[in-house]
Amino acid sequence: MFTELNGKLIEIKKKLREKSKLDKKLYEINKEILNEKEVFENLNIENLLNQKDDIEKELLCYSNVEDEFKEILKKKEELIKQSNSIDEENLKLMDLRERLADIEYDIREYGEAIDAGNDVLECIDKLMQILSSSKKIGFFKNLIRSDSLKEEDMERARELTCITRHSMNKFKRELLDVKLLTSKRGVITSSESFSKMIDLFINDFCVRADLNKDIDRAIFNGRSLSENIQVYVSELLESEKKVKEELLRLKENYSVIIENMD
Repeated sequence: MFTELNGKLIEIKKKLREKSKLDKKLYEINKEILNEKEVFENLNIENLLNQKDDIEKELLCYSNVEDEFKEILKKKEELIKQSNSIDEENLKLMDLRERLADIEYDIREYGEAIDAGNDVLECIDKLMQILSSSKKIGFFKNLIRSDSLKEEDMERARELTCITRHSMNKFKRELLDVKLLTSKRGVITSSESFSKMIDLFINDFCVRADLNKDIDRAIFNGRSLSENIQVYVSELLESEKKVKEELLRLKENYSVIIENMD
């Protein structure tokens, strides 16, 4: 009975973390929608609105999870008080199971952030290739005048800018999820300066480069942003490595306790 309750408790804790994560994502997406409307006029935000709807629907599945957690926790506490058969080793095992479940969840969070960061790097790299090839002739105004710039390249650059913006915003949200873990372990740099770099890049390319026909600033800020994202991804990989090492140590401890039990 006690083991069954403990298993349910672990599952409920996972759901609580998922709910907390979704709540934060919904908050960030709402901020993002307001920002996009304010900075980029006539922007199609259908993708963001769809994400918002999906999160709100998913949150409905977790509407009772906090009450479930309190109920199971209360049952577990009562069972501990009533039972004399739960020895110290069993309590250690149960504690280890919970910690293992938490760490496995953390590893998933790091993995999602790393994947999101790599997606941004790929988007920026593709965009920089188009912009850099344009520099062989000159600024956008010269390219347009010379008829050397293909319309499909311009269209592709616009599409990539939109994709890059959404990828970067997703990465920012994943970094916020990881930031919650750093109070326990990791050493991720503050995302405030990173957010400013994203805004600078988007403003220069989507607004200034478009209006002033100047591509130099977009290339410079795009490369700077890419370098900084690489630093973030490296930090994430290092933190993920440490968490995986911790997971291995806990699994070894778990095995030792099992082997030594009568």
